[in-house]
Order: sequence, then C-alpha cells, then structure tokens
Amino acid sequence: MRDDKDGQTANQISDTSQTIFTSAPVSEPSITPIDLPTATVTSPTSTAGPLPTPFPIATASISPARRIAINKGDLDAQDIYLIRANGTGMVQLTHGPANDKVSGWSPDGTQIVFTSDRGGNGDIYTIHLDGSNLTNLTNHPAHDASARWSPDGSQIAFTSNRHGTWDIYVMQPDGSAVMRLTETPEREVGVSWTPDSTRLIFTTKTETESIITIMNADGTEVTPLEHGEAATLSPDGTRIAFTDLRDGRNDIYTVNVHGTDLTKVTDSGGVNSSAAWSPDGTQLVFSRTTSVFLHLEYGIYIVNVDGSLLEEIVTTPQSDYIVRWSPDGAYVLFGGRSLQDGNRFAVQLLELETRDYRELSPGWTGIWAP
Repeated sequence: MRDDKDGQTANQISDTSQTIFTSAPVSEPSITPIDLPTATVTSPTSTAGPLPTPFPIATASISPARRIAINKGDLDAQDIYLIRANGTGMVQLTHGPANDKVSGWSPDGTQIVFTSDRGGNGDIYTIHLDGSNLTNLTNHPAHDASARWSPDGSQIAFTSNRHGTWDIYVMQPDGSAVMRLTETPEREVGVSWTPDSTRLIFTTKTETESIITIMNADGTEVTPLEHGEAATLSPDGTRIAFTDLRDGRNDIYTVNVHGTDLTKVTDSGGVNSSAAWSPDGTQLVFSRTTSVFLHLEYGIYIVNVDGSLLEEIVTTPQSDYIVRWSPDGAYVLFGGRSLQDGNRFAVQLLELETRDYRELSPGWTGIWAP
C-alpha cells in the first residue's frame, strides 16, 4: 500500500462553466488471467463454514417527502436533481454543459457524491443539498469514477485509471489522504462497501473473465470469490448477488462472503441483470430479457433468494433497467425507457402492493436518500 500524493487537496469550485476537453488516451498494460478453484453450485440450505455475524438491517419508513437524486438531461450533458417520492419538489443541484452523474449519498443524507467531466476529464465531486459547497475531491488529469461513501462516513472509495489501468482507491471525504489499494494489471471496477466499512467488494476484469473479489479496506487480504460481475452485497453483509454467463445462460447467483455456498437464483434462457436486494435481504429485483418465438420481451422481476416465487412485476419496452428497492421495501425505483412512451427515458416508481405506477421525471437513473 502507498499513499498517492496526486489529488490530495480538494478544491472549492466557484465557476461551474469550465471548458471541456478530451484527455489523452491511457495505455493498457498486459492482462494476466486469474486462477479460481472450480466452484460447485450448492443448494440454498447448504453450509460451508462459519459466516460473519450478520449486521443489523435498518428499518426505515418511506414518506412522500423522502428524496431521490436523479440524473436528467441529454445523454452527454446530464445534471443532478432532487425530487420527492411523490414527484413534487424538484430542485436542480448542478448546472452547465458538463456531464454530471450521481454516484450516491453521504450516510447522513446531507451531501451528494458524483462524477463530472466539467474539468475535461472524470473527477469526483461532492455538493450539499442546497447546491452549496461544490467541491472537486480528486482534481486529477486521469479519470476517476464509481465513488462510494463508506457507511461510517469516514472514507470514499473510487476507481481510477491514473496509473495506466483501473484500480481501487480510498480517500477522506474532503479529498485528502488518497491511497491506492490495488496495483495489478487487471481492471478493478464496481466497488462497494460492507456494512461495517471494513471491507470492499469489486469486480476484477481481464480480457477473458470477470472475478468477484473482496479485500480489507486497507488493501490487504485480496480474495477472489467467484466468476461473475455486477456484485451487490446483502443488507446484512453476509451474501453477494451477482450475474454470470454459464452454460450459455446469463443468470443471477448468490455466494457468501467466504466464496462458498454458491446458489443459482434464476434459471432461464433469458438475460438477467441489475440485481438489487430487498431491504430485509429475502428477495432480489432485477431486469430480464427473454426471447419468445424470435420476439424479445422485457420486464422487471422479483424472486426469493432461494429462487422460488419468481414474479414479473412490470413489463417494460426495453432491457437494462437500473432498479433499486426503496428503504422500506414498498417501492421499486427504476430508470430506463418510459412505460408511457418507449421513445424517451424516465425515472419511474412502482408500488409493489398495489402495482401503482408513477413516472417521476424524464431522466436516466435515481438513487434513494438513506
């Protein structure tokens, strides 16, 4: 491990209308395949050694006043807005020709962390909910992305190609104490935190495979778990859901954080993606594409984590929806083509009990406030 001296000082931004330019291409190093032991898919009830003590699952209630951060605008010129769950009270946070993409919220719900190319490359910024204190945390000529605030609020993890390939970094919330955690020729992407802020989960990509990987938050004990990608951790921190192409099918699997007790959740000829956990950890919601008599059909589905009770909750005009469960489990938020007009994109909301549907706003994706 070593401290990365680049980008340690955060810069306050007063002028958001900066010139956008194209940065120089970054050379790609050689890729080395990663060896994993052959895994066997086990039943959901199998046990393979002691698991970590599950973290308590927070209970939350949703109200019309609960806010959602959304991306809205043209594909290459998005801004960040706040909107209430009932579709009212929209507030624009970022302005200008840059492409601003929301990454998440601070744990206390007072700030948004996002990526922007307003400086000519991808940097990581924070902003308060009233639009004040816009801060460039990374301020580096390379590309920084995928910022994730630790649950305890002490660090922000992110990915960057500042050393020739995509690696995992952490920094303090003011942009100081930047530390590079991975130093491999592979690409590490899609980083997220465990609930106790002590470990990080990410995907290691080579030219031929993708590996779900876990490591300590200081970069030690890097452990490959399973072939797959799009990893998402259960609310209690004990299992990881992910997608993988096996036997010609793209399905959703879960595995515990030791890399054992692999469970196949979906079993279909379709393409299953964008899995997200329910707040109580008993179900997964995901987007699916199926082929029926040479005709493609799309929908958003819910399934129990043991693979039972698969249910389509809404038919969609296209695939690859980014879906997120509300903190109380009563709603599913999804961004993608509008159910009302498939020619445009929108951030949309579905109440699970009543199946009441609401289009919140034109836009691309949304993230619930904590």
